Amino acid sequence: MPDYATLRACSLIDRSWTLPAQHLLYRHLSLRKAETLSAFTELCRSAESLHDKGLLDHVRLLDLLISPDVGTLQSTFPHFGYLLSVLPRLYSISIWVAGLVTIPTPLRASIQAIVASTHMNIRALRIMECSVQAPILYELLSLFPTVKCLHIGPEIVAPPLSEPIRGLELYELSLKRSLPPYVLEWILAHSRGTLRSSNYLILFVPTRYPLSKELVLRCCTQLRELIMQPTPPLVRLTLPRSTERVNIANWYYNQHHSMTDWTLFVNAVLQGPGAITFQCDKDSPRNGREGFLALEAACRKTGATLELQPRNWWPFQLSLVDVQQIISP
Repeated sequence: MPDYATLRACSLIDRSWTLPAQHLLYRHLSLRKAETLSAFTELCRSAESLHDKGLLDHVRLLDLLISPDVGTLQSTFPHFGYLLSVLPRLYSISIWVAGLVTIPTPLRASIQAIVASTHMNIRALRIMECSVQAPILYELLSLFPTVKCLHIGPEIVAPPLSEPIRGLELYELSLKRSLPPYVLEWILAHSRGTLRSSNYLILFVPTRYPLSKELVLRCCTQLRELIMQPTPPLVRLTLPRSTERVNIANWYYNQHHSMTDWTLFVNAVLQGPGAITFQCDKDSPRNGREGFLALEAACRKTGATLELQPRNWWPFQLSLVDVQQIISP
């Protein structure tokens, strides 16, 4: 996070410092409290200086709360429409939605007009919270088909409202919960060959939809690094030919029981792209020893490299700087 106190001071010291400081001060706008959302909207309507000095042009990231704390759920959506009209250079939207809501048809038409008239180019969309039955994901993607990076926090089981959106070609997909195959198929319909980075993160919970991971992998044709949590044995792992590294975050319940199915990786090495690097923690040889020995043999046979790290519980710092990654259950 930027040091906002220092940036505010810098903006007042010298005219040459003002614009660079304002660029960072106003870059990320967080309206995750109901009263903050309402107050900021009123400020934008009344404070001419915000518009005259172009301060709102600096806003690139927007965090928005749709909450029943402000009247009804749908009554907060007009704030969303208004904000889009005054934030012409908005790049990323993160949204929290409480309850089962849908964007009203008149507001959808209004937002479409704003996007068309301002040539708004939303590249990142983050659905942080919403009802599992809410169609908000499909509605937002239909309004912003230019999205390249999509993050979905909750599980969503609502069926798609329409055919897949032409032009929706994702570069990065990040999931915190399993999604049914029919939801993923709709999202990824036109992303085969464009999806290069996918963070598929499910902590301590076995996936409910084993085929969903295979569907994501099939779309990651340019994948370079695969980061996985332990995987149930029924899931098949097929690595894209571009894969350079597999990082196994080997979480296990205790020192004597491994959750990792090493057979899965043995088959991936024998049938995979060849000289890749496998990384796991130093306790892997004594947790699931027979399977791990088979993995070592497979690496020797194919020329793959096996690296043991002191602690590989969760790889927060990736080994490659510009790496294409996937975090999987």
